Amino acid sequence: MRRCTARALAALALALAAAPTRAGAQVSEYHFRPERARRPLDVAVSAGDVVRLAAGGCFKRPDGSLEPLLQPDRAAPQGLIFIPGVTLSFLPIADLAGRDLAVAAPLVTPGPAHVWIDWGSFPRSLYESADATAPPLPCTTPNRAPHLDVTLRRGAARPRERGEPGSLNLELTRYDRNLIPLNPDWVGRARPDVCQACDGFRFESRPGGGESVALLRSRRCTLQRPSIDAGEGVLCPGKRCSSDRRAETLGGHVNWGPATFTGRVSTPWGGSGHVNRDGDLELVLEPEGAAGTIAPQEEAHYAGRIELEFESGRTTRWFRTPWWRELPFRKNSFEVVASLFGNVHRHRSARGPVPALLHAPAAAIGLFGIDNLHEVHSELHPLYAIAIRIEASPSRQRWVAFARRGGMEGECGSRLEHAIDAKRLVLPLHAAAGSWDGVRGEFYDHGLPVPDWKVYAGTDAPSLVLPLADKPCTVVEGEITLERGGGATGAALVAGEPPVSEPMLWNSVPRAEEWCHEEDWFKAVP
Repeated sequence: MRRCTARALAALALALAAAPTRAGAQVSEYHFRPERARRPLDVAVSAGDVVRLAAGGCFKRPDGSLEPLLQPDRAAPQGLIFIPGVTLSFLPIADLAGRDLAVAAPLVTPGPAHVWIDWGSFPRSLYESADATAPPLPCTTPNRAPHLDVTLRRGAARPRERGEPGSLNLELTRYDRNLIPLNPDWVGRARPDVCQACDGFRFESRPGGGESVALLRSRRCTLQRPSIDAGEGVLCPGKRCSSDRRAETLGGHVNWGPATFTGRVSTPWGGSGHVNRDGDLELVLEPEGAAGTIAPQEEAHYAGRIELEFESGRTTRWFRTPWWRELPFRKNSFEVVASLFGNVHRHRSARGPVPALLHAPAAAIGLFGIDNLHEVHSELHPLYAIAIRIEASPSRQRWVAFARRGGMEGECGSRLEHAIDAKRLVLPLHAAAGSWDGVRGEFYDHGLPVPDWKVYAGTDAPSLVLPLADKPCTVVEGEITLERGGGATGAALVAGEPPVSEPMLWNSVPRAEEWCHEEDWFKAVP
């Protein structure tokens, strides 16, 4: 295998050579440029492949100091990688190096299944590792340039590398045009029991002090590397398992990454729109094929369902279009005590009862994980985007939607803003399959018009594409009406499918509780 030349270093990640190693395996070596920009590699994976990574070396900063490519178990900036069929979004290379990584089979992507690399931080919690908040590691290989070796063995994956049915391992068999998993499900399409697989995310004492959920690093629980966001206090007790070891368990959220789910959405428990004590609006989604759901607990409220949560004080409080303005909201999040005295509001224009939904076709994008509080269940929290069909006839369908790129995980989170770096979000409208003659609609961002939304006709069904302005608090909301037949008055749909996005970087940073609840540029609507 040849080494890098000066010309090769001009590219972010340029393959230098591919040499056979064993049983048809190939190794490709890549080097990183100092600016560390995002880029696809010239390696594309296929269903059932095995990928193995080796990496190391250090960058030289402008001041002459050195910065390692790898920062194991730390939230420090480091090398990241996206592998279709293995990761939901970018993950630290340090999390995956030295392991046999099985690419999901089958594997369906909207284009070539390229491996990508990037540079950035990744959320880590002290409940995962004592090093989560430690200072960055120093460079121990000053004479080695930052590099990545990718070994690929075609079709060599074994069941062991995918995880055992009943464990918390997601099979990432299909990606949408956001390049995030579409309807990911647990290995073997099983409905895992969190108590059996992971002892209910039980805390264990750590040498040197502190506690962690040690089983998150056990193959019995998961081969993947989810991240934890958990608060503290009596309001956030973890769900205890029925066993002799009724130890304290995590009272919070275990997150795998951003994902898209399609199915049917309802307001909770057959009622109308509901605002929780911490200000989050709640919906429940019955995903296609029960994808991503887990074994129900004794109450079984979430059997076959995924909970959807989003802060009403950052969303519906500022929404302008008619259906969304019928929903209630709290002006601020996290005011749990005040919620006991009824601080739920409605817009002055709201008339009649709060809207109720029952099995309405929908597509939802959010941070997928498991809520380990009270009744343990799968969730999209925060919810980043959703499209819901609220009216349908042979000649007309009406959909409401919103999209954003960040949110928090409520009272039992640790006030982390979980953000994705998407420039736009694509919502598939599967329930609108067929041809449409026109579309009309309106969208706003905190009362300001958003003109550049699009609906693509698609091959089988249309897709709604909502642009996200380069502002941290942007939330685009509105509605569309699809029309066909002689009475169609809307503009023609855009031909073809939406462009495919780059892989997403999901990260989280601490923010104040009032983050994005009111900004100078927001325009209130009576």
